Amino acid sequence: MSELKTELQSELVISDLTAGYRGFKPVFENVSLRVKGPGLFRLTGVNGAGKSTLFEVLSGYIEPKIGTVTFSGKALDKQSALQISTFIRHDESLVPYMAVSDNLALFSKRFGADIDKVFALAKRWKLDEHLDKISSELSVGTLRKVWILCCLQSNRPLLCLDEPFNGLDDDSAGILSEILAEKARNQTVLVISHILPPSLESEKIEANPLGIGKMYLIDNA
Repeated sequence: MSELKTELQSELVISDLTAGYRGFKPVFENVSLRVKGPGLFRLTGVNGAGKSTLFEVLSGYIEPKIGTVTFSGKALDKQSALQISTFIRHDESLVPYMAVSDNLALFSKRFGADIDKVFALAKRWKLDEHLDKISSELSVGTLRKVWILCCLQSNRPLLCLDEPFNGLDDDSAGILSEILAEKARNQTVLVISHILPPSLESEKIEANPLGIGKMYLIDNA
């Protein structure tokens, strides 16, 4: 295993949180978690425990019914989440009539990213041959990679990914693992993943109903 060296310190604190969708009973109740970032972490819990719902709270989309969430001492709510967190949902949301290159450029402008670095990353992930295609012309795995790459341009301090490895082959999942480890040097990266790629392993932690454990790149040397 390789311990990630980090530079900036940040802490996510979830206290006695109860949350769910309006008009329905709470998905989870009285959840308390603490994450000292930056770093790469895995959110665990059985199906239906509320992992994706928690990410919706962290993104500001759902307001807690009870409890508080802070990041680096600042309350995380609908307004502050726009500056603090990015949630990469499982369902892709590219502009359908725009080419891959144009979608990358659009998200680059949205997040203030260096477009040259984005295209270099696209080449690293073997997306350069797909840049002129629209989303309907892409395979499931390629579409997934384009969507993730668009959103990974965010440098907000909290990054949440819901099942990012689904639909990816081992090589693509390995490259994504490396990219996430690089992002985790300066960002707190939270991942929901039922099955980890061979390049990652996670601390074994008790989830009651949710838990967060640190993840590590596996040394292949």
